[in-house]
Parts: sequence; structure tokens; C-alpha cells
Amino acid sequence: MLLTAKPQINLFAGWQYLFSKRYRREVGDEWRTLPGWAVAIQVAVGVCSVLFPLIIIGLLAFVFITRHL
Repeated sequence: MLLTAKPQINLFAGWQYLFSKRYRREVGDEWRTLPGWAVAIQVAVGVCSVLFPLIIIGLLAFVFITRHL
């Protein structure tokens, strides 16, 4: 049995957090009411939602550049 409700996971949260002031304010208000582990999960998912596409783009760029040199 969980002591709190299951947190919602938004796969675009990292990008929204970077570009939307309103979203940052809403998330900050929500995080004040959540336990630390739930906030940590949301932060980790947000970081991954930003890093994963950047890594894929970087790898594709590397392959493209090395094949055309």
C-alpha cells in the first residue's frame, strides 16, 4: 500500500519546465505537497526527457558527419 497517490509522469516535462514559466510555477506548487521521493522521480524523468533526444540527435549527427568526411 502506497502512502500517497501515484505521481503523474509527463514525458515532456523537462522541455515544458525549461520553456514555460507558468508550468514551472505550477510544478513548484505541486512539489511542495509531494514527498521527496516523488519529486526525485519527476525530476529524473524530466532530465531524461531532455537528455535522451539530445543524445539521439548527437549520435545521428556524429554518424552523419563521419560518413560525409
